[in-house]
Amino acid sequence: MDKHEEIITPCSKPPDIIALSETRIKETSIIATLPGYNFINKNSQTQAGGLGAYIKNNFEVSTTT
Repeated sequence: MDKHEEIITPCSKPPDIIALSETRIKETSIIATLPGYNFINKNSQTQAGGLGAYIKNNFEVSTTT
C-alpha cells in the first residue's frame, strides 16, 4: 500500500476533496496522482507555500486569479 492509499483507505467513503496547505509547487515538482482525482494548486505570491487540492473527477472545477 502506498502513502496515498494509506490516506484514503481508512475512510468509509473516499473524500470528495483532499486539501493541502504549504504546497509551493515548482515547475520541476512531481505531482503525485490519485486515481479518480484531479489536482489543482495555487502558489502564494510570496515565497511561502500555497494551496493544493485533489478533487474527485465528478466535480466541475474552475479557478480564479
